[in-house]
Amino acid sequence: MGIKKLWSKRKTVFASWIFSYIIFMLIYNSFAGMSLFVAHSIISNMAEESGYNAAGRVGVVVDSYLKNAQRLVSDIASDGRVSFMLASSGQMSGTIGDTATQLSDRLKNDISKNEAISDIYIYFKPLDLVLSPDSHAQSEPMYSALKMGDYLSYRQWISLLTGEHSKTYLNIRKTTDTDESAKEGLLLYIQSLAAPDGNEVLGAIVARLDSERLSDITAKQGSNVTILDKFKNILVSTLPAALPERTAHKVLEGNYRVTSTTLLGKSVLISYIPSEVAELSYLVITPKSAFGVESGSLQGLLWIGALLLLAVGVFLSVFFAKRNYKPVKEIMEEVFEGKGHNEKGANEYELITKAVHEMVDEKKKIRNVLGHQNEALKSSFISRLLKGRAGNYSSVNDMLAALDIKFQSDSFAVVLLHIDDCGDIFHRARDGKNQKELAMVNLVITHAVEEMLELNDMVGIMVESESMMTCLVNLGTKSTNSLEDIIRTVNEALKFVYKNFNIKLTASVSDIHKTFSGIPKAYSEAFEAMEYRLIKGNGIVIPYNTIVTAEQNYYYPIETEQALIMNIKSGDCENAELVLEDIFERNFSKKPSSASLSISLARCLMFDIMSTVIKTLDEIGSHRENILVEQMDSVESFLKCSTIIDMKETIKKIIRQMCHYMLEEKGIRPDSIGLRVKKFIDENYENADLNISTIAEMFSMHPDYISRVFKTQIGEGLLDYLNRVRLVKAKYLLKHEKYNIGEIAQIVGYYNSNTFIRTFKKYEGVTPGSYRNA
Repeated sequence: MGIKKLWSKRKTVFASWIFSYIIFMLIYNSFAGMSLFVAHSIISNMAEESGYNAAGRVGVVVDSYLKNAQRLVSDIASDGRVSFMLASSGQMSGTIGDTATQLSDRLKNDISKNEAISDIYIYFKPLDLVLSPDSHAQSEPMYSALKMGDYLSYRQWISLLTGEHSKTYLNIRKTTDTDESAKEGLLLYIQSLAAPDGNEVLGAIVARLDSERLSDITAKQGSNVTILDKFKNILVSTLPAALPERTAHKVLEGNYRVTSTTLLGKSVLISYIPSEVAELSYLVITPKSAFGVESGSLQGLLWIGALLLLAVGVFLSVFFAKRNYKPVKEIMEEVFEGKGHNEKGANEYELITKAVHEMVDEKKKIRNVLGHQNEALKSSFISRLLKGRAGNYSSVNDMLAALDIKFQSDSFAVVLLHIDDCGDIFHRARDGKNQKELAMVNLVITHAVEEMLELNDMVGIMVESESMMTCLVNLGTKSTNSLEDIIRTVNEALKFVYKNFNIKLTASVSDIHKTFSGIPKAYSEAFEAMEYRLIKGNGIVIPYNTIVTAEQNYYYPIETEQALIMNIKSGDCENAELVLEDIFERNFSKKPSSASLSISLARCLMFDIMSTVIKTLDEIGSHRENILVEQMDSVESFLKCSTIIDMKETIKKIIRQMCHYMLEEKGIRPDSIGLRVKKFIDENYENADLNISTIAEMFSMHPDYISRVFKTQIGEGLLDYLNRVRLVKAKYLLKHEKYNIGEIAQIVGYYNSNTFIRTFKKYEGVTPGSYRNA
């Protein structure tokens, strides 16, 4: 096949394969060429890795060398005779001398067995005694005997012995030595000996390490080693010369594990090895010749191999393209038989893919139609099952099998879900006009609830019913505390939906019923529980079993209504709200076990309170015509409230505005005498000495005058207001605290319980004890 003919059919599978194979082989050969440049680098890296591994073995040997010295010093420090000598002081006695002799013998014996240490001695500060393997004497004679004068002055030496050292390695050079190689100095290992309380250094053990022995050990490994302390200072080196400053800087500060360089005319690898001993580290210098590999022959082989691959690749590209095209040709004939598929130069895969996509799309359409029909049938059947219209037991089982619905047990419950707020994500679904977003909200709720139930071994089937979402729950065979499991799971689902989609839901849960015949009863219970959303509020789970038989009346006596009206007319917003809170406390803040108001009574109470507010609003409006008009929007908002809490907040809003109007009407400024006195009473009512006289004295006014001004501005007598503030606090304590009557009387500002009881009955109509038990 000519190149020109092949190019004209470049879109066909056969031509595409040939071009692809050839391009692949060219890319492969390009990489082969690139490998020539990196081969040497790879080999060098392998040599460096081998060098590092070898250096690691040298590091282990040196660690063992140093650990032997440390172990010996540690054993000597734990010797009881050393402790005895440290505890001794004063003149040398016979016992101390005998002990010193014994220790000298031990030192002599120990260093004869330890290859790492060439000399060792112990300094005892309390005795000013230095003990060596050969003798013991005072520090000054031993300073000369040990020939330390070549390295340190006597004072420096004593300072070294009495300093704090914990596994410290030091290199001490001769005072005349300027060579930084650290080969000719003394390599010392020092361990301080502390007092039992650890507060004072009483001596030290000093071991001189054998540098020549270290050189012999590393030479056997074919390497030289330089030991560094934790500050990267050279302690000792087996090199014949010091490291060049530039090389040392590169190794110590460049954070390289292995550095390739030239040292003393030889190509070497310098490996940085952390030590396991006393924060030391090693620089291990190994000749590169120990790891050298010739790469010239490898490069030649790579070139030959690349050329052979290119030739073989072209041949195989044509061969396999022809061989692999045969099945494609047969598939084309089968798929497009009699359909005129012979498009000149067209790609066979594209034609086959197009045909397959058309078949898959057709299959999806059929499946979607069947799926929608099945969901509609399932939803209709569950709705009839909830309402008790599904037929007899046999027909129910037949429908379940036909719709592929599988229940795990014969225990059922119903959960109703009311959408309180769709949040910002689905804001257009709030009014129900955007059906697409509303369907999305229902889908989110359905998946969340059903999956949460499934995770807790329960089956949940969601349907839309009566403007709410309804879930039929079938309990699993392994469930325990079944109703609690359902409530907990539904609560988790509500939190999940709100947290992730900002959709606020209220749920009601029925009791558990057996068999299909109990499902309508469960559905009815869930609806009844959902009605209590008015009282209990939004965004919660309302179990049916928490609804207790409702009380037959509510608390809203004429005295309370009059107190509310009086506070509003006087502009006393704070106490008006306190009266309102007391009404709600008495009617709705019940214990879980006590009866609560029925839905109808709760509505009656709220409209009764609202009628009081409107009546007061009408009386105020007779003086200011615009007040009633301005508050009509708030009244309309009240009528649209869906919960008791929303109603209470709306009433509070109206009361605040009305109180503001009344203060304006009376011309009372925030700094008026009446409001200042009122604030003073609110803050000091618990003072038993507080009365009209003390208040007048506080404000430098006559009692009659301040009483008259207060009555005019606030609309209530001064003494009446003081008693009412005290009684509001007393009523709270009676209901919520365990104080006795006498204690409460003192807390709220009465001298004795008799005065408190008499005042309480005068204003509230009952005694404190009766109020507490009500």
